[in-house]
Amino acid sequence: MRKRSTAIIIATYLRPLLLKNCVDSVLKGDMLPDKIVIAHRDTDELTQSAIDDIRSEYSSNEVKIIKCTVTEPGHIPPIESSLNLIEEELTIILDDDTEVKKNWFRELLSPFDNEEVGVVGGQVFTPSVPTPKLKGKPGTINWYGRYYGNIGWVKSDNLLEVDTVMEGNSAWRTQILKSISIPKIFREDVSPLYGLYLTLTFKKLGYKIIYNSKAYVDHFNGVRAPNLKRDLERLKYGNRNYFYISYVFFSPQKQLFYFLYSTFIGNNASIGIMSFAYNILTGKFDILKRVVAKLWARKDSLIFYFKEFCEKN
Repeated sequence: MRKRSTAIIIATYLRPLLLKNCVDSVLKGDMLPDKIVIAHRDTDELTQSAIDDIRSEYSSNEVKIIKCTVTEPGHIPPIESSLNLIEEELTIILDDDTEVKKNWFRELLSPFDNEEVGVVGGQVFTPSVPTPKLKGKPGTINWYGRYYGNIGWVKSDNLLEVDTVMEGNSAWRTQILKSISIPKIFREDVSPLYGLYLTLTFKKLGYKIIYNSKAYVDHFNGVRAPNLKRDLERLKYGNRNYFYISYVFFSPQKQLFYFLYSTFIGNNASIGIMSFAYNILTGKFDILKRVVAKLWARKDSLIFYFKEFCEKN
């Protein structure tokens, strides 16, 4: 494998101990990055102090550790601000509540020997979460537009070509990543599916998206910000963002197929007529909240898409 200049972005908030463990695990690897950029909120004094301690501890290390102060909340601003400090060929995005394996860096970067590869992602194992039942081909979108998640749980001896990977354990060609402008729609709530938008943009540019389960990290589900919305809100914004993605990336034929599937069949994450009837028949009456969330998502995604279209034209 050819050694390539590489930087790691770790965005963090109120998780000083987990951040320290994450950086420690990276710097104990059998290969090291050139730079680690740690992005933190300007109001998070606890994390700022932790970053100073980390930089002091590893001051003699060959890896540069850089602080990046962010004034805006959300997932996107830390990535954008950190990219301004990166000129390396490859950029890794790593969650602050993960710990990497010794060979992680090597495995994550080895597929880039193929110049057609634009993004590589690895396995994310969460010890506190039961292994989910995998459906379809995780990390891909099928012919009628259904997206199969849980790619981070897949184990395989071979490299897999997919449509997306988990962005919290992923590597990207820096200059291409910098050239992509992430739409405003992904800046609300917890930015669900912004990684899918990025990988599909890479694919549209002709690059392959590769999953290598040997690029393995443990994920420890750190404490989240107290105002971070979950459950129904995340479902609502996730549906809206996926509808938007379908308008941007699907062919007209695939858009029609997805409209028919999501309207008449659907699933628990995106309720359709059949899935709604099944839930009612099995006594799950709280499904009405999900129906309302999906209707809002479809409406809001269309409003945003057409508003964006009008601004560009």
